[in-house]
Amino acid sequence: MMIVRLLLWLLIFYLFFRLGRFVWHFLATVRLLNRSVRTSSPADVKDGHLIKDPQCGTYFLESEAVHAVIDGREYRFCCRECRDAFLQAQRKNR
Repeated sequence: MMIVRLLLWLLIFYLFFRLGRFVWHFLATVRLLNRSVRTSSPADVKDGHLIKDPQCGTYFLESEAVHAVIDGREYRFCCRECRDAFLQAQRKNR
């Protein structure tokens, strides 16, 4: 009878141990996801400011922008392809 009681206590201890590990890993994953969501938002970064591409909506560093002046207004794009697509769309709208 004593051995059965010992085995039950060991089983209970093992189940609590496994539950604790599961909760610990779950909380670590949630913290990691929260951190990655926070850093991917369009906010200030160490190297400069993030700006939004008017064509595709991507956020990129202002220092890496492709510039274009259209009708006296300056636009900044993430790449040449977005700039060219924006120019074509502007020409079609005229």
